[in-house]
Amino acid sequence: MTLEGAVAAARAGDPAVLRVVRDSGEAVGVAVAWLVATLNVERLVLVGSVAEFGDPWLAAVRDTMRLSALPLLADPTVVEIGSLGENGVVLGASALLMTRELGLSLSTPGQDSPAEARSGHPASSGNLAAAAGA
Repeated sequence: MTLEGAVAAARAGDPAVLRVVRDSGEAVGVAVAWLVATLNVERLVLVGSVAEFGDPWLAAVRDTMRLSALPLLADPTVVEIGSLGENGVVLGASALLMTRELGLSLSTPGQDSPAEARSGHPASSGNLAAAAGA
């Protein structure tokens, strides 16, 4: 079965395909819970071909994340499906370059992100907005 066929079967309500979609979402949800617990992230945007399964998959990811991570961290975390288009690899590489090599972040100067405010840790010293002259 192709991905397109599986997506069509899930949308048609095929119980076997929906079970696999839920299982996949639960597996990703466990990984997301680890990210939330370890990095205290406030927003995760999931992309890729499996995201084509939409709401049933995303609901399993969210439910499992909330059951597997501490409520204090999991409850405010937003998990959503996004799209990077054909430039996803370039965008990811650019984000790594900005954060790891240049020490920049996307936060606004003088303001902590919600995750930083919850954790009590200050924003990083490098700031993309400051570097861009904003």
